[in-house]
Amino acid sequence: MAVKIIANYSKRLGLPGYSSHQFSVSVEAELASTDNVSAEASTLYQTLQRAVDQEMQKTGFVPDTEYGSADQTAKARTFKQTTAIAHEQIEEKPWKASDKQRDLVFKIVDNSGIEIEVVEAISD
Repeated sequence: MAVKIIANYSKRLGLPGYSSHQFSVSVEAELASTDNVSAEASTLYQTLQRAVDQEMQKTGFVPDTEYGSADQTAKARTFKQTTAIAHEQIEEKPWKASDKQRDLVFKIVDNSGIEIEVVEAISD
């Protein structure tokens, strides 16, 4: 009777700038009997561990600690400007809601990143 043994080894390493990379290897093998399952499992584990460790040394691109920060600042600034313009355009129109309700709608839109035009279209 053939017995199937499945082994998986995975590793994730943290990198600078809240980045990480991960590598995983899986193997399926058939054993002639259950007599040597422990020995085969141990051998598979060591083989997979060596293979993953060897590949993990090739990190590829690693972002520095400043990676993306300028982009994020520019995106945030653009989003705030766009949101402010949208607020002004929407505020000019008559509202069927109270001032508190209108302020809550703007707060939700600002925090969620939903475009005010989408909210306006839904509310009609």
